[in-house]
Amino acid sequence: MTAKMISLDQVKKRALSKPEVLKEYEALRTEFQIARMVIAMRQAAKLTQQEFADKVGIKQSQIARLETGKQLLRLDTLAALAAGAGYKVEITIEPQDDDRAELPAIESLILR
Repeated sequence: MTAKMISLDQVKKRALSKPEVLKEYEALRTEFQIARMVIAMRQAAKLTQQEFADKVGIKQSQIARLETGKQLLRLDTLAALAAGAGYKVEITIEPQDDDRAELPAIESLILR
């Protein structure tokens, strides 16, 4: 008997068809987006995890946990990582959509 191979996309589609899995997946979306941003910053700076960790003053294992989403990122750590890769973090709070246009934008915050 031969084993039937299925793609990662098929596995993901099947898993996300379960409401409880989809709910958890959506709840973690932001954390994984931030993890991808950390990876992108490090790669753009052409740094290994170890070089990045040394530059920022943390352990390589912490970089690995941040990049895999296994560790939540504090804003001050995000700012340090961004600075280590030559970036800055800017947080802007704006109205969600045009229906809320009467709300003023809130001052931007730049973390350094």
